[in-house]
Amino acid sequence: MSAGYQVVQIAWGGLTGPVDWEYTNISGGNNPASIRAAACRPASFLNWVRNGGIWGGNGGMCAHGNGAGSAAIAYALAWYNGGAATASNGQGYLDKVVLENGPVFSDIEQGCEISSSRTNNQYTRICVSPGQAGCVGWNPGQDPPGMSLEYVQGSEHGVNDWSGNPTPKCANNYNETSGPENTAWLQMSIVDTSSTQQPSFNYLHTAMSAWLCETVQSGAAANNSASQGQLFYQQFTSLSQAGNSLSVNAIVDCPNAEGVDGGTVPGTGQHPASGAIVTDMTFGAAACKARH
Repeated sequence: MSAGYQVVQIAWGGLTGPVDWEYTNISGGNNPASIRAAACRPASFLNWVRNGGIWGGNGGMCAHGNGAGSAAIAYALAWYNGGAATASNGQGYLDKVVLENGPVFSDIEQGCEISSSRTNNQYTRICVSPGQAGCVGWNPGQDPPGMSLEYVQGSEHGVNDWSGNPTPKCANNYNETSGPENTAWLQMSIVDTSSTQQPSFNYLHTAMSAWLCETVQSGAAANNSASQGQLFYQQFTSLSQAGNSLSVNAIVDCPNAEGVDGGTVPGTGQHPASGAIVTDMTFGAAACKARH
């Protein structure tokens, strides 16, 4: 491109055509269903671009993801060495990430589980955790008292499918989910500290910016992309955990549940917010540049 950027976009194909990256068995096979295991696919591709593929080596290796794409990048950081401190041995392959509307798989259990009252009843607030770093533009008085963590608007069907179609199903709001399902969902999550392997939330040379809907326009319905994202971002209590360049940005008046691009930046009033997101990636101290 004229600005000197090299752009790579990922698409996934199976035996019969395009498929979702979240499937463990993307081209057949009989592997146990696990969204986190499937995330090795986009992580491996990003690693290959940086360390063995097509990266030119002159500047930063950066990634941008929206919704489930933001989750793929977060898995790469937390579980697949994408934010490690060195670039040796295939580690530390991301210098800057921009995450929109998510990551949506931070705690899949809290998004799927149903209690004995046949409700999910899992909520969180955004950027009110004591010591949370990098919050920009959030207005606690404007936030709803709690944003639901439950998968809604059909997203629960995809999560159920990708996680192996357990019974009871994800976010079924009918039958109480059991211990085995809840444990399996947790151990597919980005923020899972119950497994033997532990996630990393310390990316010394990876800058990170997030863009989440604080409010949606009248007539639109919110989903759990912002609240699930919060479960990831609350792990960061120091800017140094994200290359001393971390921002978790509120966007208001999103036109739909994951419409940060079409929303408004509070404070500055910039609309659409897509311009601010582009600027974040391309200009200033937080921009995409070599950090490893």
